[in-house]
This record gives sequence, C-alpha cells and structure tokens, in this order.
Amino acid sequence: MLIASISTITARLTSNTILFPIELLKVKSQAKLMKGYSFKKTAFLQTYQATLKRDIMFNLIFWPVLERTRNLINEFNNNKTLNHMVCSAFAGGLAGLISTPFDVIKTRK
Repeated sequence: MLIASISTITARLTSNTILFPIELLKVKSQAKLMKGYSFKKTAFLQTYQATLKRDIMFNLIFWPVLERTRNLINEFNNNKTLNHMVCSAFAGGLAGLISTPFDVIKTRK
C-alpha cells in the first residue's frame, strides 16, 4: 500500500507539472467571465498547490478503494466488466465526495 501511495503521489506531481499551464489558462479564462475578479500572478503558486492537493487526495482514495472493492466483489460475481464498472463508480464517487472541498479551494484561489 505504501508503494502504491508513493507511486500515486509521484504520478500526480509529474502529471500536474506538465498539465498545470493548461489548467491555469482555464482558470484565467473563467476569472475573466466573473465581474470584479482579477487573476493575480501571485495566485499561480497557490492554485498549483491547491490542484496538487485535490488530485493527490482523489487518487490516494480512489485507487485503494477500487482495488479493495474489486477484490471483495470478484469473490461473489464472475462478471469482470460489471464488477469493474460498479467498483470504479463507487471508488470515484467516494473519492469525489471527499476531494470536492479541495476542488472548491482550488477554484476560489
């Protein structure tokens, strides 16, 4: 479990470092649509940190929950496609529910 967690954090750090400039452009364009809001250059680091927290939190919850539920459900049902769909929906829903406050923080930065 520790190795999976370290792998998750490393993957999200790498991914966000590459994709964050695109995310920043999206946030800037959203800020222009909001009246009275200006995107400050100092917000770059804060937004990047909030994005990392959100993505790492989501993945640290999603992958272990997916693996555990898949192992549990595979004992009772042999339909691997259905099992994967149900387990993914459950893990994604739970991870999304828990990580949503981090997304709100990122949006408000």
